[in-house]
Amino acid sequence: MKIESPTCENHCPPLETRTCYWGDSGPEHCEPYNATIADFQFSPRTDVKGVSVIFVDAVQGPGPRKALRDCHTCRSVLSSQFDMPPVWWEEYYVNASSYFGFQEVPMFGAKQEGTASWCRFKVKHTILPREEADAKYYWAKLNVFSRWYKSTNHTFVLVFDPEKMRPGDESLRAEFVLSLTDRVREDGLSDPFWIYPPLLEFVVKAQDKAVWDIRDLVRRVETGRGKRSSDASILENISFPTLYDFQRHAVHVCETLEVAISTTEWIGKHHELFLQGAQPAKMSMASRNISNGLLGQQNFLTSLLRRSESNKTRLNSEIGLAFNMVAQYDSRLSVEIATATKRDSAAMRAIAFVSLLFLPATFTSAIFSTTFFKFDDNSSAWQVSDMFWLYWVVAIPLTAAAVLVWSPNNDWQCFVDATPGCPSRYKKMAPTFEDDKSPICVPFILQRLQAHRDQHQQQQHLQTKAGEVVAAGDERQAPANLPPLVIGLSGMQGVGKTTLVAALANELEARGARTLVCSIDDFYLTHADQRALAEAQPDNALVQHRGEPGTHDVALAKSVLDALIKGEPTHIPQYDKAAFNGQGDRRPASAWTPVNQPEQRGQPPVQVVILEGWCVGFRALPDVAVEARWRAPSRTLRNHALPHLLFLNGRLRDYDALTDRLGAFVHVDSEDVEYVYAWRLEQEEALRRERGDPSAGMTPDQVVHFVDGYFPGYELYTDGVRNGVLPGQPGCQLRMIVGRDRKVKQVVRI
Repeated sequence: MKIESPTCENHCPPLETRTCYWGDSGPEHCEPYNATIADFQFSPRTDVKGVSVIFVDAVQGPGPRKALRDCHTCRSVLSSQFDMPPVWWEEYYVNASSYFGFQEVPMFGAKQEGTASWCRFKVKHTILPREEADAKYYWAKLNVFSRWYKSTNHTFVLVFDPEKMRPGDESLRAEFVLSLTDRVREDGLSDPFWIYPPLLEFVVKAQDKAVWDIRDLVRRVETGRGKRSSDASILENISFPTLYDFQRHAVHVCETLEVAISTTEWIGKHHELFLQGAQPAKMSMASRNISNGLLGQQNFLTSLLRRSESNKTRLNSEIGLAFNMVAQYDSRLSVEIATATKRDSAAMRAIAFVSLLFLPATFTSAIFSTTFFKFDDNSSAWQVSDMFWLYWVVAIPLTAAAVLVWSPNNDWQCFVDATPGCPSRYKKMAPTFEDDKSPICVPFILQRLQAHRDQHQQQQHLQTKAGEVVAAGDERQAPANLPPLVIGLSGMQGVGKTTLVAALANELEARGARTLVCSIDDFYLTHADQRALAEAQPDNALVQHRGEPGTHDVALAKSVLDALIKGEPTHIPQYDKAAFNGQGDRRPASAWTPVNQPEQRGQPPVQVVILEGWCVGFRALPDVAVEARWRAPSRTLRNHALPHLLFLNGRLRDYDALTDRLGAFVHVDSEDVEYVYAWRLEQEEALRRERGDPSAGMTPDQVVHFVDGYFPGYELYTDGVRNGVLPGQPGCQLRMIVGRDRKVKQVVRI
């Protein structure tokens, strides 16, 4: 069966072949054979069982020869002789990480009945660098096509570019032949899938090396962590591009393992289908062992995948730790800079005070063109001037007056140290928030309130068919049975939510819209329920204290909102954060704020309800999205176990009942979410000044630890709030982006 293809004789790569024949006692002999595609005889003895292993240089031929893939004639010859599908040569097949194909070949003309199958596996090998630098890598590839003839149980195995499996290994071809001839039984030749267990051993060994190469990279990063232990060396010894490069290699290894497992599973399924279609006599023990071998290889690859995922998780942890170290270093620097700035300010005040003592005397002497002291050359001694009386009459009174004017507003010792006993006037030195937000929010709220009224008036008109609609356009007019507009207001801690809602309430009240402000903090769990939650999740730091989603009584909040919307009598709960030594507890019901009570019938109905809180508007993410963010670099997410974050995410789904009741939403966003650390620190400093106690409040390290407890919520859900929390209600969300100084930099309508 010789191929007549003279056009391929001079430029196509040679085919190195090893053909082994089986006798009664196993392989009798193997014949090496080298030829080009033009003169190669594919089956010298088709009447004998055996296997022919053909090595093909598909990408690059030796010397001036063309690559097989570049020669259309050569490809046509191989495709015709082995019934290779045209898709085998397509570019996307060449670039695929892994695949398996199978087809049955019926007897037609000169063609013999049998099967054709093909597979491809890619494995990424990483070369460990000598230092913590970019790692070298190469792709190992196994590309095999087989043709099995049913009449003779002879199998042709085409191995394309075998050296790509282990570059530089000259013994690889002999190893391929040995693996395919040494461990197969004669009855196994009747099963076309007999070649895959030995071939998959090459894949498993390659994947095993790839996984442990990544493990060595990760271990190097972990052992090098000690170099980053001191603040001075943090920035010098962290190379984020290198860490991300290592992470990229780890991701690729996981990817190739996943597709290798899928491909192995696909091979096993096709083998099952083949056995189901074969005659019972053909279902030999050898065929069953082939299935067992495929399952075993799949199980081993799955085990390697778990190790690979562990490598990737460890590497992500190291990246997260590096980010946290830099962030904490930056936070400490910010605190030190703030402290140094205040000390410099105190020093400048001291210098100013000293200058103030001498300035009146200097000014007086200049005005009267005299000096208070002079040097007598005759006696070589200093003498008091005759004009010294000016010092007592003018300079001292001026100095005393200047000191009295300066002192009430410039006690530098109190300014720096908040010394106990500092007068209450220093409350004025606390950070002030310029209200540039309510002028933006009020028109937005009034517009939404008018749209809210119009919508309900139209609904009432359709229901009653009365045709009488309350005149629109005046904020002071609203039907008595109109439900209030519920507005959500969200912003991180320290951004000025409390100041803003107070200003909004005053402004809306002045315009005739009775406004009720509620805080999500009012709906915290009772102390007993919070303790029960913490005890049920003892390892979950996110629920050991109040604050995160899941620590609120959502059912209570929902019932209160529903009562407000229906205009029914209700009470707004109050929460005492100082109870139980700061752990907090809900106040007794007798201390709650009554709303819509019978005795309040003379009051106008509530028209606007503002629900404010740092997590108002947060919506749960799909679990896969939470896991993706947990695996990605972050400041605090890696400090918590993934199941703990998923628990919080699951509890947040209950909060949709509150978010869905909102008719408008105001989001006070920041250019950088990490501003929350500095803002919280400013609040603590203001508390110390207000109380005149330098030990009051939290230390800078305690502030960082405190905010870290809330920061996972910001990292997970801030993007969702920015994208909009009221789907299907365009224009109902106002986003104000503020800078470090809390001033609005940009306004977005969503």
